[in-house]
Amino acid sequence: LPPMKPELLMRCRTFPRTVAIATLAAAMLPTALLAQTPQPGAISASAALSGINQFNTDLDHGGDFRWAAGIASGRVTRQITPQFSAGLGLRYDYEDWKFSRPVAFGGVAPWSQLNAPNISVDLSYAFESDLQVSLSPLVGWAFESDAKTSDALTYGAILAATRVFSPSLMLGVGVGVVRQIDETKVFPFAIVRWQINDRWRLGNPLPAGPA
Repeated sequence: LPPMKPELLMRCRTFPRTVAIATLAAAMLPTALLAQTPQPGAISASAALSGINQFNTDLDHGGDFRWAAGIASGRVTRQITPQFSAGLGLRYDYEDWKFSRPVAFGGVAPWSQLNAPNISVDLSYAFESDLQVSLSPLVGWAFESDAKTSDALTYGAILAATRVFSPSLMLGVGVGVVRQIDETKVFPFAIVRWQINDRWRLGNPLPAGPA
């Protein structure tokens, strides 16, 4: 395939998405005890595997596309003081795209496999026992297989605030600012973690990030 055009990638990746998401996560911290504060020196770790599928979606000017992705992520956090914690996060996204008669791209699929690894530093400060603010600077890459990673650098930061309303309910809001290849994106998001009962928990399926 010819070299990927960044402006086409950004345009396609901002299409409305109807996706099916499945997430498998393992964590060393109890999910129900949201209000507990780890002691200084405590270390926690988590890992997750996620799958995403977008079904056939029409393209303007004719044709359609679909894609599927696998995401692997992990995070290690250390409690420095009762109020402050710091950690390191790693994430790797792999997307497989299928185009059918893409008229807008001259009848040729503009890309097929996309890779998006990134690394973040997670900083959190608890102003109160139930109010926490976090900042996560991050750097990563978004590129087609066989492309140069030097041409695919992404970077930015994510700021979020959360409040614990009960041992089973935490809500928050956040905003991300990320430079992606040829443009800067700003995206708000909500944070939900609700332990409905012993069997059911409602929460964000994926961590916020440039992907």
